[in-house]
Amino acid sequence: MKNNNLTPWEFWIKTSSKAECSISLSFIIQKFELDKKSNHHTTIFPRYFFCAFIRKNIPEKVSLAKLGSMLGGKDHSTIINALKNHNLLIETNDPKYLDLTSELSAYLNKNFYNIYNT
Repeated sequence: MKNNNLTPWEFWIKTSSKAECSISLSFIIQKFELDKKSNHHTTIFPRYFFCAFIRKNIPEKVSLAKLGSMLGGKDHSTIINALKNHNLLIETNDPKYLDLTSELSAYLNKNFYNIYNT
């Protein structure tokens, strides 16, 4: 089912239930170990990016509290902090941040694009 009037995310949002969305996000969280307890930048930078990506693209499917819960029992204020830190790191064009999030970014863009085009 292909619809050229919708972006990949709009298509996924319209065709996915909240349960399907949670299952998909849980898989990504496990694959990239985003729920680890570590506060090392190799763990938290991809987590920041993931939070921002999800909040930008599917905020109506995943609340801040739900996203925090999926990321290892974090609360909504941790997600708000992650979003602020993501914005700061993007604004400053932090090379370490861009490097550590590139694999996750490519994975998310590729896989949701594939869902859209099937």
